[in-house]
Amino acid sequence: MAIRDSKNKRLFIVGCSYSKYAYPTYADILGVDFDETINAAASGAGNTYIFNTAIHLLSKYEFTENDTVIVQWSGITRWDTIRGHDTYFQTPGTLEHQDVIPLEVVDKHFNLVSEAYKLINYVRSVKDVSRHLKCKFATFNMLDPWISLFYGEPYSTSFFNKDMDYINEYYPFEKLKETFNKVEALTSVEEYVWGVPLNRPQYFYEGPGKRQDETHPSTTQHLAFAKYIDKELNLNGTNLYTEQVSEYVKKIEDVFCDPALDFDKLAKKEKLEYHLFDYNSLENPNVHLSVNPKKYPASLFNKKHYEYNNNMKTWKQ
Repeated sequence: MAIRDSKNKRLFIVGCSYSKYAYPTYADILGVDFDETINAAASGAGNTYIFNTAIHLLSKYEFTENDTVIVQWSGITRWDTIRGHDTYFQTPGTLEHQDVIPLEVVDKHFNLVSEAYKLINYVRSVKDVSRHLKCKFATFNMLDPWISLFYGEPYSTSFFNKDMDYINEYYPFEKLKETFNKVEALTSVEEYVWGVPLNRPQYFYEGPGKRQDETHPSTTQHLAFAKYIDKELNLNGTNLYTEQVSEYVKKIEDVFCDPALDFDKLAKKEKLEYHLFDYNSLENPNVHLSVNPKKYPASLFNKKHYEYNNNMKTWKQ
């Protein structure tokens, strides 16, 4: 994979669906001011996947002062696993709303307090590694996991209410907050976009008759968060603030705010060119490049955008 030119500005991201989703996120949008973007986020990812992938990338690449690394942490109510002889993480998302791990197994073997302490150690470890690198580094949450009983998820969960006495006694609300303060974490994505209200409903379409309200930030909200990161890290972005990018994300938002949203019909009309991602294999088979210039904002300015696969085979390289 030939992305070693120290003069190139590279952006590396690890996170969950708040960093890589069906439409461009802040991570993709930030890429308009970088020569190369390597997005290793995975939809549904929990902090085990994020930590292991982040450490792998931080150990694999030789970073320069032109590089930027972003680690976005996810909810604590997630359980990433590698089954049997698989080589990739199962990232089913929040445990209450998934069908990969039986809930009776979750109830017997998953410990919410343990996962909170794991996150504390993950955050400390990634920050310690980043201190030895020349690149710019930022970390933040999807939603800060000490807020109420959301556990870092953007919506409340009732699955763990039966364990409330245990949680109230042992869940490290204050230690989580203290840890993220010490590593100088930025404002979480959710808390930031609360100040960027979306004045119309947004929808997600899972198939015929399965349209539902979208809970992820919109593309315009992601654009606002990208600008926040740009200023916080002194990235000195220029393309990010152009009318071309604003119009681009607005067109995507219009698609997902359409009350008649039907992906199948729209795809046939070629109106979903903004979020259908096709990739061609590069020299490294585990890294892919978007080849349609209309499908990633980075390509608006002839930038390269890579997706890093969730696969342990990648770790061998």
